[in-house]
Amino acid sequence: MARPDYVTSLHELWTAAIAPRAADAPTLVSTFAGCGGSSLGYHAAGFRELLAVEWEPHAAAHLRLNFPTVPVLEGDIATVDENTVTIPPEGLDVLDGSPPCQGFSLAGKRNVADPRNTLFMQFIRLAELWRPRVLIMENVPAMSRGRTRPIFLACMKEFANAGYRAEARILQGDRLGGASIRQRLYIIGVRADLNMAPAFPRPQYGYTFREAVADVSAGPVPCVSTTTTNLATHVSAGKSASSLLDEYGKKASYFGTWRAGWDQPCRTVLKHNPMAGIFHPSENRVLTVPELKRIQGFPDEYQFTGKPEQIQDRIGNSVMPPMAYQVGLAVREHILDPLRA
Repeated sequence: MARPDYVTSLHELWTAAIAPRAADAPTLVSTFAGCGGSSLGYHAAGFRELLAVEWEPHAAAHLRLNFPTVPVLEGDIATVDENTVTIPPEGLDVLDGSPPCQGFSLAGKRNVADPRNTLFMQFIRLAELWRPRVLIMENVPAMSRGRTRPIFLACMKEFANAGYRAEARILQGDRLGGASIRQRLYIIGVRADLNMAPAFPRPQYGYTFREAVADVSAGPVPCVSTTTTNLATHVSAGKSASSLLDEYGKKASYFGTWRAGWDQPCRTVLKHNPMAGIFHPSENRVLTVPELKRIQGFPDEYQFTGKPEQIQDRIGNSVMPPMAYQVGLAVREHILDPLRA
């Protein structure tokens, strides 16, 4: 398959996402939906979203703004029950969820006792309630490593206890049609009575920073600390501020601060932090919202509102739409469509 122009590919993603749904389109409920990165990808893959659940008001507002026909429950996932949404007679096809990752992430403190670490049990509760054909759960790769690995193993056990054959893989954005090296752990489970194996997308092409920001209008620059701004004058392309400090014998810090390279995929977009950021390849500033949108795989048509710092929070916490699209296609082509044949 020919490698399309990146900006064109994002426009086509949006066009497919807003196209009318077929009457027999596979169905989806999205939990921990964020601002809609996963929803956008699944919509583009042909899914009909019956419900999106998100507790953060600013994120929920973006779901309503960009997907006006999708019912949005703004609140605690624990309040979702059999009366929240009407499941079609043939049943739910996919239950998707991205439980909070702050307790697992290497960008945080990796607090094993973080109460958010057990929110996946609410996801399992809904799986037992609705018995969807497929479960898709997304999180940071660090969930499966080190101190938090017991939580990952407990999660896999709960998938099995709920009656699902589950497998886990780490996927990377620039190998699934994206322009970021962002990695994510995907756990995909198939209901055991269907006698089918979980399916994952195959690695394919990616894009460079140069291709991602082609013709983009930069817009306002998010606020960062004076120290971070000063670091920008010394960090070279593809390097981190931490490595610079190490060279000068300084205490290691600023691990989330990098300078992008023009002809490389970009680093992972994180939530806004006044002490960190991704520097532009040739300008001494952090990336702007339009640039961050492109890097994360949001089409220009996707609407964001609020201050740049708020929007970066939404983008940094989101699923990359091209990644969700490829996951959705793999699940359709290898599991759901054969079941309907």
